[in-house]
Amino acid sequence: MMKNRTLLAITILFLLLGVAACGTGGEPSTGPLVITNGTVIDGTGADPIEDGIVVIEGDHITIVGPSMGYSIPPDAQVIDANGGTILPGFIDAHVHSTAESFLRREFLLGGITSVCDLGTPLDQIDSFEEEYYREEPVARGFRAGPIITAVGGMPDAVLHANLNYEVGTPEDARAAVADLHDRGVDMIKVYLHKEGGGVGYPMLDEERLVAIVEEAHARGLLVRAHVTYINLLPMAMNAGVDTIEHVPIHSPRFGPDSVSEADRQKLIESDQPLELFFDEGFPEYQEALETMAASGIIMIPTLDRPFGEIYRMSDPPLEVRVLMEVLLGIVGRFQEMGGIVALGTDFNIGVGMPAAIPIAEIEILLAAGLSPMDVIVASTMNAAAACGQGDDLGTLEPGMLADVIVVDGDPLDDYRVLANVVVVIKDGEIAFSGDSD
Repeated sequence: MMKNRTLLAITILFLLLGVAACGTGGEPSTGPLVITNGTVIDGTGADPIEDGIVVIEGDHITIVGPSMGYSIPPDAQVIDANGGTILPGFIDAHVHSTAESFLRREFLLGGITSVCDLGTPLDQIDSFEEEYYREEPVARGFRAGPIITAVGGMPDAVLHANLNYEVGTPEDARAAVADLHDRGVDMIKVYLHKEGGGVGYPMLDEERLVAIVEEAHARGLLVRAHVTYINLLPMAMNAGVDTIEHVPIHSPRFGPDSVSEADRQKLIESDQPLELFFDEGFPEYQEALETMAASGIIMIPTLDRPFGEIYRMSDPPLEVRVLMEVLLGIVGRFQEMGGIVALGTDFNIGVGMPAAIPIAEIEILLAAGLSPMDVIVASTMNAAAACGQGDDLGTLEPGMLADVIVVDGDPLDDYRVLANVVVVIKDGEIAFSGDSD
């Protein structure tokens, strides 16, 4: 594998040097950028294109298809994918603390061409603007700004990180959305969570939430809702939010003081805990998932950060195995219903996650029942939609912005090759090529 990556790097280098000298007077080529000799997976879920090409002019894609019948112009800049896979740039639809451009540079080099930051203090909103970038390209940063929440509510009731935009009335809620829109945010984040560390805190009510959604939609902004408690899912859906962040799995009915030991043991010892969870524990959850799927509400599970450690336990206790079966079963069932699942990691500085294509998150999504192609769609087209950027990003199609990556290998055969990113193109410009080692 390393030998192949090194060969690809040398091939790209020679091709780029060669085409640069083809212009008159030794000037760099002004022709199209052509990526060839690879399998194209376009991010829509369509069948891969063997021996495909992607043609870029300026910052947009102009041609995607089989190489047969396409004549490479003499002034073209050519990238030979060397039998690898050509994909849309991946998008992490749920991150934090990415206002600094150096971190988004790391994401870009790791194959993530865009991130959506879902919690930014007011004084950091401008840091995502292009004039704040370093000279080298970085991943696009879409931002929600501070999180709209109740006065004294989560998350800052616990985090104390200047992430709250607190509202006390529906009028306050509308004014908050208007203010954030005027400051240039790309989406709105709301927090539906009543407790932290066993302490209860104020939370938005449905009237304020509806006001937020109405004002945001009137201004062309999506509303993305933190929801981890099952009983809060109906309120979020009724208000018309566009995404559910995380997997609603918690419930007061799961608490040690609210579930009888007999019921707890029945679930733990069942040979079909997922069916028992839906049929006897939370029959309303099935209907909620069906409504989400039918309404096009996107789920961003963010599985690795809260559950990755126990998922990877070599010999987990029975309770943990049951929890994971139910958790993954919820995501898998939603996918089977035709629900839209998008990739997001809940990345934050210091949590041990790489600023790159998240192999660990992908592994758990696969365990939940998504196919390798489903995961690619979740990481590209669906993630772009979750960030409100589906008209411009997330797929390799004519007219889309030219964010493209090449990986050494076939991710449909082995998802781990997604870590072998050998070319990154953003806005039609080569941001990275070669062996990163």
